[in-house]
Amino acid sequence: MVNARTALCRFCDRPGAKGRYRAPGPVGPICRECLDAGRDLCRDGKERLLGGLNLARLVTAPGIPCEFCDRDERRPWLRHAQPLPRMRRVPGDSVICADCLDRGEQLLARVSGVCHG
Repeated sequence: MVNARTALCRFCDRPGAKGRYRAPGPVGPICRECLDAGRDLCRDGKERLLGGLNLARLVTAPGIPCEFCDRDERRPWLRHAQPLPRMRRVPGDSVICADCLDRGEQLLARVSGVCHG
């Protein structure tokens, strides 16, 4: 795990700042702005530009797993595998799935509530 306070965001390359919480990841953290952009992108499929970087949606791209959970598809119990929407930084190799985007957002909401509540 990389130090989320000092490492750059895996998607937009912004550094951490005091009072700005980021979700930790195995290769680097992801900031709230990228979490929000990724959740929207996975829902509507529209590419996003964030700080001069292109964020693209992956759905049917086997072999490109989420770096946070290492999955590229969902396998519901007793059902066939289903595509797992993911966000990818272009150019670059940063990839995060819709499920991890949701978990990251939930984590930041809890941390913000604890620190401010």
